[in-house]
Amino acid sequence: SEKVQDRLFELASSPREFMQATFRHLRSQGIVPIVVLDNVDQLGGTIQTHIFSVSQQLALSHGCLAILVLREESYSTAQFQKHLTAHQTFQYHLSSPAFRKLVKVRIDYATRDASKNIEPGQTYIGGDTPYQDVLDFFHFLRRSLFDKNNSIIQFVESVSYGNMRFALEMFNSFITSGATNMPKLLSIYRDSKSYTVPFHEFAKSVMLGDYRYYKEARSSMSNLFDVSPARNSSHFTALRILKYLESVRHSAERTQGFVPLQDAIGVQVDAFNNEEDVVATMLKLMSLKHQLVELDTRRTDSLESAYQVRITSSGTYYLTILANSFTYLDLVWHDTPFSTKGVHDEVVKLIREVDLERRFERVEKFIEYLASEEDAELASVGFGGSCPDYFGPFIPTIRKHFDKERQIIRRRAPKRRV
Repeated sequence: SEKVQDRLFELASSPREFMQATFRHLRSQGIVPIVVLDNVDQLGGTIQTHIFSVSQQLALSHGCLAILVLREESYSTAQFQKHLTAHQTFQYHLSSPAFRKLVKVRIDYATRDASKNIEPGQTYIGGDTPYQDVLDFFHFLRRSLFDKNNSIIQFVESVSYGNMRFALEMFNSFITSGATNMPKLLSIYRDSKSYTVPFHEFAKSVMLGDYRYYKEARSSMSNLFDVSPARNSSHFTALRILKYLESVRHSAERTQGFVPLQDAIGVQVDAFNNEEDVVATMLKLMSLKHQLVELDTRRTDSLESAYQVRITSSGTYYLTILANSFTYLDLVWHDTPFSTKGVHDEVVKLIREVDLERRFERVEKFIEYLASEEDAELASVGFGGSCPDYFGPFIPTIRKHFDKERQIIRRRAPKRRV
């Protein structure tokens, strides 16, 4: 027995030899080995390239079936960088599950598990939280996500754009974020038994995570009003690109919403002489972190070899809903450069305020600043009177939605106590 153990240890001490011996044994038994390399797209480009080569070596040298699991855009990038074209491969596409169904299954499982263990006075394993608190927490989440209010589900499904890993990260951010006062929310739920998470509370937690102030580089949410360091950059370049793609999307139904990339860039450059700014903004909007626009190549890292571009569901949501949202405006200004120092100083004085009316005040100042910038910008290029709707002005619509939302929040605030 000891000799057998020593021999097994000796064989297992070399992973390469152990793997080869395992494959030989399986083939001798008439079994085809299957190697699954999952979450490949979560690794760096260099490591991905190495994994592609290793998978081919496994398949060709050891007679196994190698399966690479990666997202569509990662697959497209690898194709264009010639990593997958050196060998014959077979592609199978699996659609992402609906976020609503995915998170419901998880909440239901967690609820059943907690229900089995609940006893009077018993505490949660490894802590001092009563099981009833855990059950209340899951019931609260279920009601907030699956009752009549669909705004949170719409937010997650639109912004994640089919990336369920990202969707779950946003959901987890809400639960664990330092900006989420979960004990307070649970207390209100227990008192009313009908309380659901307000959209603005959910969005704030997702945008901030564990930080007090918003910064795009560490947030999962993009800042549409940011400016690039390029010449003639603007707070409205991102909105103009999205609005143009949204405007021409319906006339491009035969091409599934795709429009020539050169047209999308050229129409902006002809009007505002800002090619570097448009290209930089396009690269940001199509990046894997944001994916507000999509290329026909499905690449998220380069415009190379791309001929067409279209707006995604995430881009449409940002353009039509998020950019007009009080919560979004109240956070993105933290990381938006101001060209007017006086206005900047006035807004910064209010940055620590948590009172609702003071928050309304600082958003009002931010909107007034953007309005003055937009009016001056359009006038400088000859659009003082009127212009194509995809060039703006955007601020009148944003102001209208803000005024309406402010009235709704004021009306509901005493009732919700948040």
